[in-house]
Amino acid sequence: MTGDKGAYVLTYRSDDPKALVANYRTALEGASYTVVDVAGVFTATSDKTSVSIATSGNDVVLTVASL
Repeated sequence: MTGDKGAYVLTYRSDDPKALVANYRTALEGASYTVVDVAGVFTATSDKTSVSIATSGNDVVLTVASL
């Protein structure tokens, strides 16, 4: 994990990244985030937070930033 005040990036591996991304999506939509898919990356935003999730093979990159 790397980060600075208000922004963090977490990179890790998953045996099933598609299922993991689907779980994140469901949780963020349930928390009233607005979710937008663009070219295999999804971004979820609320009034104070932005979350971006991308995958490459079994790697998952989760970025969280305070707005």
